[in-house]
Amino acid sequence: MHITPPFLDARILDGVAVVYLLPHTNVTTFNANGVCIPHILKLLESCRRVDVVWDSYIASSIKESTRKKRGKGVRRKVGGPTKVPSNWPDFLRDSTNKEELFQFLSDKVGSNDWPDGKEVFITSGTDVISRGSDHSMPRCDHEEADTRIVVHLKDALDKGCTTCLVRTVDTDVVVILIGKYHSLTSQHQMAAIWVAFGTGKNFMYLDINAICYALGKDRSTALPMFHSFTGCDTTSAFFGKGKKSVWEAWNAYVEVTEAFNNLMNHPYMTVTVNCKEFQLLERFTVIIYNKKSNLDSVNEARRELFSQKNRTMENIPPTQEALLQHTLRAVYQAGIWATSDHCEQKPPTSEGFGWTLESATKTWRPVCSNLPVASQACSRLIKWLQKRHVHVWRTMLMQEGAVEVHITLQLPMETGYIMKGNNAKLPAPILSIQGLFALVTGLFDIYSLSLAEPGSSHYGFYLFSYDFVYAGNLNVRNSLMLFGGITAAGGLSLIVTSVLLLQGLRKENEMCLDLSLQENEMRLEPWIWCMAVFTAWRSLVIIYASIVNDMVFTYHILMCLLWILFILGNIYAWLVVHSFYHELCEISKLEDVARVKMEVMSSFSASRPTTPGTKSDVTTKMIP
Repeated sequence: MHITPPFLDARILDGVAVVYLLPHTNVTTFNANGVCIPHILKLLESCRRVDVVWDSYIASSIKESTRKKRGKGVRRKVGGPTKVPSNWPDFLRDSTNKEELFQFLSDKVGSNDWPDGKEVFITSGTDVISRGSDHSMPRCDHEEADTRIVVHLKDALDKGCTTCLVRTVDTDVVVILIGKYHSLTSQHQMAAIWVAFGTGKNFMYLDINAICYALGKDRSTALPMFHSFTGCDTTSAFFGKGKKSVWEAWNAYVEVTEAFNNLMNHPYMTVTVNCKEFQLLERFTVIIYNKKSNLDSVNEARRELFSQKNRTMENIPPTQEALLQHTLRAVYQAGIWATSDHCEQKPPTSEGFGWTLESATKTWRPVCSNLPVASQACSRLIKWLQKRHVHVWRTMLMQEGAVEVHITLQLPMETGYIMKGNNAKLPAPILSIQGLFALVTGLFDIYSLSLAEPGSSHYGFYLFSYDFVYAGNLNVRNSLMLFGGITAAGGLSLIVTSVLLLQGLRKENEMCLDLSLQENEMRLEPWIWCMAVFTAWRSLVIIYASIVNDMVFTYHILMCLLWILFILGNIYAWLVVHSFYHELCEISKLEDVARVKMEVMSSFSASRPTTPGTKSDVTTKMIP
């Protein structure tokens, strides 16, 4: 807590805060002589200038949704003899009540006689009423007193005031003053800016000079954009992430300061997913949810946190599309703050900055996403894929305002091989034929070699001849007969497992998308093991046979070439099916959780910046 200096040159009052704070229980009518004017006179005893700044209430404002969330007040006519309502906060919830009250107080203050040498400035709509001063302030189109205070502060500094105090209870005002500090003091180096902040036990004096010195120029200038991006009145906060948490993330990722400053130096800047500023903000968002993450994409971070870290949907980042819309809203609000020292802000329309105008109510509604709503698009897409026999892995990605489900076609793409659609079934029938070929040739080799006993004589043929086969080498003959028997058994196993493989692949087409993935894995496992062992075995056999056999004969040459082709094909088929099996294993790990999430996803509050205006005890304080 800081102690205010004994004398101030100027006091600038947030009018709405003063109206809330001044005592009203002992006041019977709206007559300003009872409370407001005595309060200003008291303040003038310790300064020579007092400014009172009111809010303006503009139709179709982005602040309208925030005001509606505060509740609807009771309409009362404001006038000097009119009795003050007993429920003062309820009275102030009505915008028309406040407009009339502010105008009434401005007229009373403007017509009052003030002590000589004292200056009083009070806003009246877009104009400013001045008393005791030779100069007048220009017209100002600001909607909120938060930004208009900066105009009055700048005017006070321009007119020779050096020590100025701003009275407010709004964190936004503190943030704006910190952001504009270096701009103001560049022309007024002796300026000392103070803020009387809070009420009751939480009241304190904040030395803006000391705060900005501690933060440094870059962070001070970037602070409004940081505040807007992480949650304020018109932009939402990341669910469960208070200011302390996001401040720690900023300390962990200081590179995002560049993006904050660029957006502050270029108000209402166009932001896209490919621009440098958004990429820095996207990385910053990942850091907010996982400070140890090396990922740059929020979508990738969502998948990692959900599937590997077992995070709930509320505790993962928003989708990239939702984050873009949130960033556009933050840029728009930060643009208003960045031009707070301009009398004429003339902000662009909110359309295109994450807002859309409801034609029926004429109010601005946040754009959650430009992607199709999952409840409408997802079911149609899944049915379309089912008809075309494509397996779908449903990766759940929640977004602002609606559920977004990314549909990923699970087509094996690892090891450089791509299997599309029904091509997944091609290896099974082909390899069944190979198994039959191995069975027949293995049995034929056993039959042929059984006739080729050493010393036996047979008729010779060009294709088959036993005249010179292993004469005198019984061990080689017996080993080849054993190899033929094992090959025949392997061929039979390959036929059986290929049938199971084909059934498993067909099961993906016949079953619902989220049923019995483990069963399909079990159908693929025997073939994977059988093919691996069979291919390795035949590779050894073909090497051995090419050494011990007489390669003059066409049969031996043909068998050698055919098995080389079979082995190469087997390797390719094994890689393709194994990659598909690997995909199924990954899917099955998430299947139970995903099914539950999909069934109840419509009831989830999305992991996104929360609805603008939502009250949260973790988003109200800014300065650590």
